[in-house]
Amino acid sequence: MLNTKILVLGWFRHLSRLCVWLVFHSSVTSINCRCLSCCQDRFPKAQVDICVNVLQDDGNAFSAAVTCASAALADAGVEMFDIVTGCSAKLVGERILLDPTLDEEQHTAVEAEQGSVSSGLLTICLMPSRNEVAYISLHGEVDADTLVKATRSCSDGCIRVHEVVRQSLVQSVLQRQKHSQTKR
Repeated sequence: MLNTKILVLGWFRHLSRLCVWLVFHSSVTSINCRCLSCCQDRFPKAQVDICVNVLQDDGNAFSAAVTCASAALADAGVEMFDIVTGCSAKLVGERILLDPTLDEEQHTAVEAEQGSVSSGLLTICLMPSRNEVAYISLHGEVDADTLVKATRSCSDGCIRVHEVVRQSLVQSVLQRQKHSQTKR
């Protein structure tokens, strides 16, 4: 996932503010506002636009896109229940590869086909402050014990990513304040 690059534009028309988040570490289908934990009832006529461009996919693009989209919306001032962070795990037999690269996904898939080892890809998007799952997906077949371990690993990964995103948002606010003070 080190080479995955995602550009997210989040636009909240009620606040007339555009925020751009670019991720340089960490095939996006669709991301809805429920997954991103927006407080839609606060501004029922407001429009939230999210444009996600996957510039380079080295695996785990959906999780990275959800995390970036959530961060962009929070940075734009969209009221949210929590920042949603995503994490994926490739499961091969009893092995768990957290945030797999594209090469790891393809290599382990071939490995699973050659033997009779179960294989799957688990993706979890979590709202860590609320301890709620916003999205979960499993593609493939794995045994229950491995799935439980992988779910815990992904949840822990989401919590670690959440802290990094939270710190980045705080730095963004501080820079914005500093910039507005120098303009005066």
